[in-house]
Amino acid sequence: MFSLIAFVLKLLIATALGGILVYRPGKIKDETKILYSALISLIAVALVGTAKAYQDSGSGFEISASIITVVIAVILLTKDMDFDSRLMYVFAVIIGVICGMGHVFFGIIFTIIVYLILHQGHHFLGSIHKDGKPESGNETKKT
Repeated sequence: MFSLIAFVLKLLIATALGGILVYRPGKIKDETKILYSALISLIAVALVGTAKAYQDSGSGFEISASIITVVIAVILLTKDMDFDSRLMYVFAVIIGVICGMGHVFFGIIFTIIVYLILHQGHHFLGSIHKDGKPESGNETKKT
């Protein structure tokens, strides 16, 4: 019974993290991207979690096969999408896999880091480069 509760919690948390990954307050026009990302994380956590729960010999073949299946399915289903959408869905798979392995806290940390990089990356780049422009060593100073 305890394993069922843990599995359900992993499902709920991974689904929420997958939806949060794509969510941008006030800027998302298409809610289906949030739904797709959440469903992709749900599929990944369900397959990996089930494979981990019924692992017999400890070889990891079932877990490896489920990870490869989810990644290939997402790559093939998103081949006609733009790069940004595909990247978000691949990260949703990674979040689902991390949570499915039982590392929910690592999944939360990974989601926070990916969210900040994907949605706030221009702020990071602006702080690295002076005035938002990259500096090169070949520029000559004009006086």
